[in-house]
Amino acid sequence: MSNQHKLLKTNLQAQLNGVAILPFCLYGSPGVGKSSIISQVAKDLGASENTISISSVNYEFFTGIPTFATDTALDQYSMSGAKNVQATIWTIPELIASTNRMAESNPNGVILHLEDYHTMDKPTENVMYQLLLDRRLGDFKLHDRVAIIASMNDSKESGGGHFNSAAVKSRMTLLPYIFNFEDWYKGFGNTLHPWIGSFLKANTQYTVEPESKTLEPSASARSWTKLSLEFDLYNEETLLEVYMPLAAGKVSQNAVSAFENHVIYFNKLDFKSVVKNKTIPVLKDMNELDKVLWGYVVRSIETPADSVYLVDLLNTLSAQQHSESVVGFIAGELYTLYKIKMAGTPLTSGQEIVISKVLSTYKAADFNLTKTQVLICGLMKSIISISTTQELEDQTLVHLCIIN
Repeated sequence: MSNQHKLLKTNLQAQLNGVAILPFCLYGSPGVGKSSIISQVAKDLGASENTISISSVNYEFFTGIPTFATDTALDQYSMSGAKNVQATIWTIPELIASTNRMAESNPNGVILHLEDYHTMDKPTENVMYQLLLDRRLGDFKLHDRVAIIASMNDSKESGGGHFNSAAVKSRMTLLPYIFNFEDWYKGFGNTLHPWIGSFLKANTQYTVEPESKTLEPSASARSWTKLSLEFDLYNEETLLEVYMPLAAGKVSQNAVSAFENHVIYFNKLDFKSVVKNKTIPVLKDMNELDKVLWGYVVRSIETPADSVYLVDLLNTLSAQQHSESVVGFIAGELYTLYKIKMAGTPLTSGQEIVISKVLSTYKAADFNLTKTQVLICGLMKSIISISTTQELEDQTLVHLCIIN
């Protein structure tokens, strides 16, 4: 857990517990994962999340709308002698109503996320001041089980950088969001297409690019994630025809060029043929990029016979010198498959065999580690002790241990 994650979690939990501390306003470049980390913290706390994009709601969302009610006690003030005069009252603001409904239904509370905070106009700043000062809007207050957090862009290129209300600033703690590739990748690596995931592992500098001042797009964690979702719409043959224009619409030309070279290199490895031919690489002949890419061999494991090959591969690699990194990347992809499985997406029969053996035969007491620590690798060293057998499903032989 990153320090930022700890800060947000502690602050929001304290608010939910009734501690009168200043909420955070998380700021940084667009698309780097500010909203994602807030959603993850809400999930960790078991709280609901009500995300309000300030740029997409009208002013009445914060104030309610006027309506009328008869108030005969006011008749005496009529200069014309009117009877049954009406007074203006205000409905409950939708922000309060929707958030409080969620708080009533979740004993762990609600995280009220005010997104695009940099888009506030002056009237909205006045509303925000009241919300932060008194936890109310007009005559209506927030439920006690509501914690507030805001997020905003901080650059003029993305429409941010003009958050100038000293009164509102004084009611929040401004916290810069520092993008951490490893934290982001651990959270979203399982959603990335193999071409994209492997490219970013090997070229982290392209994950978040400086914002462009021209029409050329600039890469962000969000843009790569969206691009990956588009890739999943195509079969491999069609994707090879369209991936370049798709990428060009979301990331810079420099990133597109580097990505094209990577995809060409990735496909030359041809892991389907590698598995079919049961190829065993020689580690001393591997460059660092190959060590990253060989983790993706697990994506081509389809049949039970393929799973036996993967066991042979890991066993053979483990016997070679300096095997930790490539074995670690393979184990990291096994963990990715595990997360995919837990999310409800079916795996191939070969992948199911390998994953089920890791889970069923691992004994935490052997290494004093959790199952998650056993499976996560990537940045950690790996120790693998796997026995080769054609009767893999009948054996209790697989132990995968990841250590610092």
